[in-house]
Amino acid sequence: EERFARVVISNTGLRIGTLSGPDALPEDNAFMQWKRMNQGMIDRGDIPTGAMVSGNVGDPSIAAAYDAPFPDPSYKAGPLIMPQRVPVFADDPANDANRRAWEVFSRWEKPFLTAFSDG
Repeated sequence: EERFARVVISNTGLRIGTLSGPDALPEDNAFMQWKRMNQGMIDRGDIPTGAMVSGNVGDPSIAAAYDAPFPDPSYKAGPLIMPQRVPVFADDPANDANRRAWEVFSRWEKPFLTAFSDG
């Protein structure tokens, strides 16, 4: 806490997993569908970054811009694994760290900017 004068957090969350196990996964939950689809991308070793973003916003002309930072699939490790790192289950080891972060932010008195998009 003392190390930071301010925080900027973007397109993220500090989720606490609550599900008891795979049988508790809601089939119609959009995030869970994304995690399942993402697992297929992991199995293939690639994620269509530009196509996904341009498809979400309905503008194919931006695909190349979102593909630009990734000359080949080996550069996509972060976006490829990110959805699988979001805690879903109650026994996820990340839950403890996220709880501690929520405790810190619940008493945070310094500037805090949240930058989030829905596109």
